[in-house]
Amino acid sequence: MIYVFDRYGFGNLSANEDFWWGLENIYRMTNQQWRTYLMRVEIITSGNVIKIGDFRRFKLNSEDKKYSIVTVNYNYGTSNSTSNLFHSR
Repeated sequence: MIYVFDRYGFGNLSANEDFWWGLENIYRMTNQQWRTYLMRVEIITSGNVIKIGDFRRFKLNSEDKKYSIVTVNYNYGTSNSTSNLFHSR
């Protein structure tokens, strides 16, 4: 059952509650030839520090490739290093 939520999503975006759009929806959206997307990941550490990472021009592979992420360009200043993947806000 958990996989169904990963694939198709859950929640209600307009109700300001936990929401996940689903891997299949993200795959379909990011594989449109005429669009590029920005993905922002925000993590709150156990010390309540917010870390942010911005990724430009990404897309997901299909389900048969386990929705792996491809063509990711990390964008924070001029750094492309994964050691600087997230900066504090």
